[in-house]
Amino acid sequence: MTAPRRLAGLLLLALFALAPGLAPTTALAHAGLIATDPADGGALEAMPHGFSVTFTEPVAPTTLTLTGPDGAATALAGSRLEGNRLVIDAPPAPAAGWAHGPYVLSWRVTSEDGHPVGGAVLFHLGSDAAASTGEAALLAKAGGGPPPALMITLWACRILIYGGLVAGLGILAFAAAADSKLGAGTRSLTAVLLMTGFAATILALGLQGLDALGAGFGALAHKTTWQAGLATSYGRTVIIALIAQAMGLLSLAPQSRLLGLAALAAGALALAVSGHAASAPPQWLSRPAVFLHSGAAAFWVGGLVVLLAALKGPADEARRLLAFFSRRIAPAIAVLIAGGATLTLLQLASPADLWRTGYGRLLSAKLVLVLVLLAIAAFNRWRLTSPALGGGNAEACGARQTLKRIIGLELLLVAALLTVVAGWRFTPPPRALAAAEAATTAARLTAQAPKQIALKAEGYTLYITFDEGVTTAPMPVSAMLHDADDVMLDPMEIRLEFASPAAGIGALSRALAPSSDGMWQLSDLQLPVPGLWQVKAAALISDFKQVRFEGEVQVSP
Repeated sequence: MTAPRRLAGLLLLALFALAPGLAPTTALAHAGLIATDPADGGALEAMPHGFSVTFTEPVAPTTLTLTGPDGAATALAGSRLEGNRLVIDAPPAPAAGWAHGPYVLSWRVTSEDGHPVGGAVLFHLGSDAAASTGEAALLAKAGGGPPPALMITLWACRILIYGGLVAGLGILAFAAAADSKLGAGTRSLTAVLLMTGFAATILALGLQGLDALGAGFGALAHKTTWQAGLATSYGRTVIIALIAQAMGLLSLAPQSRLLGLAALAAGALALAVSGHAASAPPQWLSRPAVFLHSGAAAFWVGGLVVLLAALKGPADEARRLLAFFSRRIAPAIAVLIAGGATLTLLQLASPADLWRTGYGRLLSAKLVLVLVLLAIAAFNRWRLTSPALGGGNAEACGARQTLKRIIGLELLLVAALLTVVAGWRFTPPPRALAAAEAATTAARLTAQAPKQIALKAEGYTLYITFDEGVTTAPMPVSAMLHDADDVMLDPMEIRLEFASPAAGIGALSRALAPSSDGMWQLSDLQLPVPGLWQVKAAALISDFKQVRFEGEVQVSP
């Protein structure tokens, strides 16, 4: 075994040894969870009229279910999106009424970048909720995601798709640019790459549907599975990728230069219309960066394959293609590096993300492989190209033989690199994690910040201030009454009532006490469950006049 092959074998063994540590423990996606209503672990007296799940970005629901104490799951059909908040209608009550015990609200939604994300929250119904059992089993049944075998199959499909879009279309584009006719062996290889990539692209659409629905392989036979996959943003990638690979196959017989170059452009476009990288803000920068980065990578990889085949043939053609490759590949690598650097800066929140996150560890592995490839390319350019371009002397022949072996090593490294890149399908980029953390923090701070509502009636305005935010924890509340001219009044009494029909909680009536500064105060108001609460107030202005106010306030966990 030659030294380059031994090195390739060691690098591949190292990659597979590191793969378990590089792979994420769970399949995560771009959209991050901020809050749910009911809150996880909440206790309700009655089933609410609806539920809500708030994310860091708008989502598209695919499956929504409510699992009861008996383990029976009910599909939730009615839902609407209000900004980043998914509002879900509760199902009709059963004839015997809602049983007391634990319930699980579970969801499977598709984020903006086309990647599905699922989750579940458990809440208790009934006054005996604290004594409920079986929650862990119920959560496991309701919140189970796609099986690991589905994720592995998706990963394998991604590798084959990259083989078609990057290697197969790259071969055609480089051959077209170099005005080179592909030999029989290279044509067969290209056809195999494109056909397997085409088949994998079709299968990936069904697998995307399974992932979106949280279903197993058996659901591949259902029409709704394929519709669910097509409805995600990844559906656009599938359609364009199929067109690109079909164009590539058509360009093979007879070999068409224009169609080969157009196929590469379509393949790069397919990768730029969905995915983590393409959806990174600002998209006017990230999408062109993905297009240029993937197009340049395909041109480089295709050039290596065409050049390797040429080095096995007549010396004159090998020298011509080597000279062309030497002139054209440097600009392509410059575009590839510029696009990759742009995407890296957009996706990483800090340099520490390179080793702190699953996405960063995959990126680190990719960067190592790219650096090795660049080092080999530099060696080829400065040490082997000039001798290999010589005539038929022994030195030129030896340089071409060495170059042939090294290009084989480069292609093995490219295969390893595409294997790593396919793993990004299952890892959220650090900028998405940072955005989710920032949104969650902002939501918590907003909930804790002082909040004031203004209730109006009969020309009067009652200002109610929740001094420490509106949460389920005990909180101070103050109120002041103003007339139509916005002059503060001194009423005889102020009383507040709070009710949550969705949670089955009737009016909680509290009288406020006057203070020296003209405010009316209550030190420890507690609203036991989160959600939308009705507020009613009565202000006794004189012995003969009372003004009643109505409104509502959102209570956070």
